[in-house]
Amino acid sequence: MIDRPEHGSPAVWVDRLDHDGQPLTVETHATCPGHAGYVRADSWSDRIDTAYVCTDPAAHGHNDRYASSPTPTGQPGGPLTEEQKAERRQIIENNKALKAATETRREFLRDLLTRRTAPKGVLRYLTDVLTGSEHNWLLVRWYNSIPNQAERAVREALPSPNGPVAESRLPLALLTQIGGAIETTIDPQSWRHPDRCAAGWLGFLTSVGYEPAAIEQQIIDAAPAPRTDDQAADGDPPTDEGSIHDE
Repeated sequence: MIDRPEHGSPAVWVDRLDHDGQPLTVETHATCPGHAGYVRADSWSDRIDTAYVCTDPAAHGHNDRYASSPTPTGQPGGPLTEEQKAERRQIIENNKALKAATETRREFLRDLLTRRTAPKGVLRYLTDVLTGSEHNWLLVRWYNSIPNQAERAVREALPSPNGPVAESRLPLALLTQIGGAIETTIDPQSWRHPDRCAAGWLGFLTSVGYEPAAIEQQIIDAAPAPRTDDQAADGDPPTDEGSIHDE
């Protein structure tokens, strides 16, 4: 069971998918490594049920019958070419690499956040984040929403201030909150859709001694250029639409 996939997630409902030309069902998809379900409420019927998805159809060789453009498999239900198989393997390898890198990065963060004093550059980074507009939606979600699975994992991974915080550690206490919010946006799929938020965070960590994995450096290098003041004026959250939509 997972939290409801957010916009931008590659997850697709199982009943939209084919594999080798055959429609998938919950039963036939059950052995797929991407098989997952989330609880949803139907506002029309006032009914609660479980929606079943594949968390990464492309990585597992499925085809979305209702996709608006051809999937990487080429013709619906057609066999994969050697090039497409290599692409699938690369996706799986990159997902694993970023998951492993996240564990290493959070170990570094635990050590950083428990130091007696903050390294040079922390206040500058925090000021840039808090006085900018691109992170507003993220911070509001971190502080005010019901924690989702990603937020719970981050809160458990990072140290929380316990009692009064010494003056010298105040920047680190604030970094715990800002960094925690940004960490919730980085998942094994983030290399596929690098953004300024994650890239800026990884770049900052690099500046204070972290050695990014190759897959993290890929996010740093591939992220879009910073938005102009006019583009960032509204502070809107990302608008990329994912594959999961409410019926």
